[in-house]
Amino acid sequence: MYQTMISSVNGKLCTDERGRPLERIGSMNVHVGDAVWTDGRVIYGNEFPSAGELLLFSDSGGGIPVAFGKQFYILSAKDGKIKKSYAINADVDIVGFVNNEQSAFVELTSDNGKTVDWYDLETGTLVYTSDERAADAQIETVLEEPGEPEASESSKENQGIEVSCLLTLEVGDIVGYKERKNIGLYKSGSLAVPLPTANEVAGAGLDMLLAEAESSDGNAYIQGHSGRITKGGNFYTTLANFSGHAKYLGPEIQLSSHAAVQVSATMDAQGRAYTENGALTWAQFSTNIQNPTAPRIPNGYVNETAADEVIPVLHGVGAVTTWVDPYLNLSAPILILISGGDNFVTAFPFEKEMYENEEQYWDAWGQCILLPDGSQFIKKKGDELLGGYVKPRSVYFYYTNTTANDTSTYRDRFPLNDDFVSTRSGDKWSITDGGKEVYSASSNFRQASLYRLRDGGYLLQNGSTADKIFGGRMGFICGSRNYRFCPMPDAEGVFRRLEKLIYEQYGMTEA
Repeated sequence: MYQTMISSVNGKLCTDERGRPLERIGSMNVHVGDAVWTDGRVIYGNEFPSAGELLLFSDSGGGIPVAFGKQFYILSAKDGKIKKSYAINADVDIVGFVNNEQSAFVELTSDNGKTVDWYDLETGTLVYTSDERAADAQIETVLEEPGEPEASESSKENQGIEVSCLLTLEVGDIVGYKERKNIGLYKSGSLAVPLPTANEVAGAGLDMLLAEAESSDGNAYIQGHSGRITKGGNFYTTLANFSGHAKYLGPEIQLSSHAAVQVSATMDAQGRAYTENGALTWAQFSTNIQNPTAPRIPNGYVNETAADEVIPVLHGVGAVTTWVDPYLNLSAPILILISGGDNFVTAFPFEKEMYENEEQYWDAWGQCILLPDGSQFIKKKGDELLGGYVKPRSVYFYYTNTTANDTSTYRDRFPLNDDFVSTRSGDKWSITDGGKEVYSASSNFRQASLYRLRDGGYLLQNGSTADKIFGGRMGFICGSRNYRFCPMPDAEGVFRRLEKLIYEQYGMTEA
């Protein structure tokens, strides 16, 4: 018989400080850090609790632990129903919770989220403190190298000890994420894989836009951020939805041997930057020219014609064609630009003084400038030219450079926990399990987690609720701040350790 220190507890199975597995055969409660008597195989000792006192560990205490605010639930791994519910009487809120079969970590705040503390519920120790709630969390099991072997220890006992490592993903809080530094994947509180800030990502997008527009003048806007850690420690993030604007001055367009013109416009860009294990990729980047304008084309090329009746220019933003004036015995090549709706505009080539009266001038000017639907130009060449345009909300945009959307990227296919995937098609989001659809809705499932119940249904974590999915229908169970669901044989013991930790660190609320 000898004494040893306990380093981890999982129901009746314990591990000592040297990694030896030990089994409790008595009724004595055992905590991490306790010194116990053992023969190397079992832990000896009994105790007799007073009436109403709950054992720290019990065979009936297994289930799926779920934490939310000041509530703690144990759900059935069979059908997802609430087995037990506990209230926490303290000025602290649970804002995050993650566990695997053996270990659990909790994210607590006592100042409405200004700071959050991550605790290891196996040891009761503070892992680290942050100024934001993690976008996602996962537990990784790592092998800790053993110390110097003793003569009595076998080689098998010195192959290392499995320990739980907390993985958290921080991409910036709601208010300050644009400029927040030190974002990325953390391992037990240390930044392991850094990521660029949202502002840096937008800067990269703006650089692409300015290069496309050949401009040095532009600005950018940022929206959105999210992330997910999958089984095995792989992680994905969307750092920013990027939109930018830049001034655009097109190349000189030679209308004839006597005249040339340059188009000015606004070039816009849309893009979404994502990362896979820290590598930055643009899942979509596209630019378009909006509201192009051209200066008045000076007279001097009367009766000249374009080389072809219609010559597309600027990747479809406009075309060069021949204008035949209805009053003058003159023709001239003109640059026609798409404006909005079904209209085309151009710079009228002739001076007012060339007409017999002002009425003739304004009639000719109107026909040339407006080129309404049904005009000779649109009848002959409209369909051909419009084939190169996208027309959202009755305004023409011409996409000059589009990176094809890769449907296997984070933008359209979001990896959920373990084997589950969230996909988007139009306005519909679907969650699939091995290719089989589990649930679909217009809700965004980017941050959802799924757990397969034994009765064939699923537990869905999306936002701050635990819901039961069965037969394509959703039913609310309880509030949840879990990053994913996982059953534990000692879920009740986890709550007791959580309760003890909270009361020791934050105190009970006075009645």
